[in-house]
Amino acid sequence: MSEQESNGGSGNIEQEGKSMHPLIKLGILSAGSKVGAEIILKLAKHPVLLMAMGIGSGLYINKHRKDILEAAQQLKDQGLAIVKKKD
Repeated sequence: MSEQESNGGSGNIEQEGKSMHPLIKLGILSAGSKVGAEIILKLAKHPVLLMAMGIGSGLYINKHRKDILEAAQQLKDQGLAIVKKKD
């Protein structure tokens, strides 16, 4: 029995994501961000839900602040590396 069959046939999401074409990933991200934006706009019309979204995002950011700062630093370094390559 293969590894994929032993996992219920679902496979590894990371491996599937790596084999996806970049344009497919971009399409999925675009669709997801559009749906997310529509949901947030609908929720933003209700003050209580807006406050709950703010509290939730604040708690998430506070809990994962080190990871967020680390990711931002990596993006900055990658951006600088790209600019230096062009020079």
